[in-house]
Amino acid sequence: MSPDDFDLRALDEIPDPVRQPSAPAPAPVPVTPGPTRAELRKRRLVALAFGAVWLVGLLVLLGPREHERDRSALLFAHAVVPALLGAAALLAALSPGRLGLGPSARTTVALAIGAPIAFVCCAVWGPRADDPTALARGALFCGDIALAMGAVPLLALAWVERHTLRAAPPWRSLLLGVAAGLTAASTIGMHCPNTDGLHVALGHGWPIALLGWAGLRFLRKLGERAPVATGAG
Repeated sequence: MSPDDFDLRALDEIPDPVRQPSAPAPAPVPVTPGPTRAELRKRRLVALAFGAVWLVGLLVLLGPREHERDRSALLFAHAVVPALLGAAALLAALSPGRLGLGPSARTTVALAIGAPIAFVCCAVWGPRADDPTALARGALFCGDIALAMGAVPLLALAWVERHTLRAAPPWRSLLLGVAAGLTAASTIGMHCPNTDGLHVALGHGWPIALLGWAGLRFLRKLGERAPVATGAG
């Protein structure tokens, strides 16, 4: 028998006791389709418009506080300052950041921690109350209203950002919560007639911390759940 009589392709038919049988191919990972950039932009505009209508409607329903010329500086510190800080936090949370990686850790710390501190520093500038019991009771009452004011816009943003926070989800979620809290503090500041510095710092300030924690705790999970096929990231 000559070597030409051997078919080398038949060697594959000889069983190999060392080689393990090939494992079955893994099942494909379910992919949740995400919104395109244009769709996400539209959803964000709708959510922001809804939140603005909610806040303005509550302010009209509750009534703005009476404007006094000698207290215009207090109105600026208690309402305009938190609105500007909230807008900065919201812009940072929704911006793609450098290379599409979202806001940096430095920006997040500066806004998530520095913005509430700046609001408290501006809020305490004002008259002082003599009754600590009334101060605590008023702070709890105003804080509950501010919490309801900020929770609805945050829920609207949470609905929009489903499966979209692929880049820096903790930072963006925290900033969204802080932005909702600062916006609520601004709205309640335009309504609340109590201009006591400690009342504004405590009663209008503690919802900022709570909404920031809610954004970090719940919105983060909602945003990063499941891989996405397309989207803005």
